[in-house]
Amino acid sequence: MKFARWLTLVAVVGGLGALVAWRLTHRDPQDRQSSSNGPVAVSVAAVTRATAHEAVTVTGVVRPHREAEVVAKVQGRVTQVLVALGEQVKVGQLLAVVEHEELGWQARQAQAAIETAQAGLESARQNLETVETQFGRVKALREAEAIPQVEFERTEALVKGARTGVKAAEAQLSTARAAAGLAGQMVKNAELRSPIAGVVSRKSVDVGGQASQQVPPFQIQDLSTLRLEAPVAAQALPRIRVGQTAEITSEIVPGTVFSGTVSAVGPGLDPMARRGTVEIDMPQGEGAARLVPNQMVRAVIAVGQRPNALAVPRAALVQAGGAQHVFVVRGGKAQRITLKAPSIDGDLAFIDDELGEGEQVVVTGRDALFDGARVTVTEQPAGSVARRKP
Repeated sequence: MKFARWLTLVAVVGGLGALVAWRLTHRDPQDRQSSSNGPVAVSVAAVTRATAHEAVTVTGVVRPHREAEVVAKVQGRVTQVLVALGEQVKVGQLLAVVEHEELGWQARQAQAAIETAQAGLESARQNLETVETQFGRVKALREAEAIPQVEFERTEALVKGARTGVKAAEAQLSTARAAAGLAGQMVKNAELRSPIAGVVSRKSVDVGGQASQQVPPFQIQDLSTLRLEAPVAAQALPRIRVGQTAEITSEIVPGTVFSGTVSAVGPGLDPMARRGTVEIDMPQGEGAARLVPNQMVRAVIAVGQRPNALAVPRAALVQAGGAQHVFVVRGGKAQRITLKAPSIDGDLAFIDDELGEGEQVVVTGRDALFDGARVTVTEQPAGSVARRKP
């Protein structure tokens, strides 16, 4: 029993000790300064003016300039595959051939039907010529009343019938030619050709395999220019214009910045997401060649400049309570100023009118500060914030 009470006493004393230690290490900065009774050493930099390069940042997917699925219009066994994955192809280049022997015979049969129809049309025209000659003689005899009216009418009917026969023969020839054209097109459809110039980005057939209309055997991508398609916030959409430049970065190629140009801006918003769409073209070069379709990238679009804008070092910003702040030194004390919406551009943070030009903001030592803390400046401001290199 005594041992249990002793354990309880030890636990209580240990808990009180831990509480005291935690309170000592987690005191408010103002309490710590009060106990130390000394100012916080800080370095400062002056608020200056510089040209703010305003930008809109978007994230999207890289797409090829053009993309085409090569669909097999004729199903059957593949007899030839003439290209490899990744190979460069031209417009109309033959990619593969599907077995089409039966289609070839059908095409020959259709050609023979054309010849038969042509012979029938020639025969009908000769018959019409003969009947019309006979009708001319009968007409002259009838006018001389050398033959009865019934003989004249019979010959006239023969002429009308011959003319109808010519028209029927012409229609048969047209039908035969259409059938031959269809049969010939089916033979051509057995040849899979590239509809655009580009690179074979997908190949799903081999010799001996089956060409299917459900699964395109080839995909061709034109990678001469890559295109970034990205959603953009509604409030930023009016600021984006065709021709504006953009800097593109990718986590796959860290440390590399690719250049692009806005090529299209959607005129409206998506009815569900309430966001617009922007397209940025990235010409393929020695750098952009490392970007590939369907890759996620980030683009910073330069939408304008704001000259003579107030700026502080980015290192002076303090994130707290969901907002950005800076500490400005006034009368030997640190005063915390909440910024409305600072825009980051390189090593600078551009602000509105919360501070005046020349005021001193804390760059180092700010983590130990609180509003009203006494400070001592250990490093004098250089007089201006270092400007960005052009």
